[in-house]
Amino acid sequence: MKYLQIRCLKYTKIYCSNMPKILYVHHGKGIGGAPLSLLYTIRGVRDEFTPEVLFIHSGEIVKKFQREGIKCSVDS
Repeated sequence: MKYLQIRCLKYTKIYCSNMPKILYVHHGKGIGGAPLSLLYTIRGVRDEFTPEVLFIHSGEIVKKFQREGIKCSVDS
């Protein structure tokens, strides 16, 4: 495994380039509580996991995730 070490004044974090991957599946169409909760969850774990989201429907919510730098796929 390759590791990237990032040092800050307050802490040191080690990031593994082969982080475990998590696939999330979202089946809704709109922007509401469920996809926003998913987005907040991914923000919290992205330092330890490589997230990817599979959307069943394309829409504005997919663009929102992509703007956050989250890998997204749409299977309609």
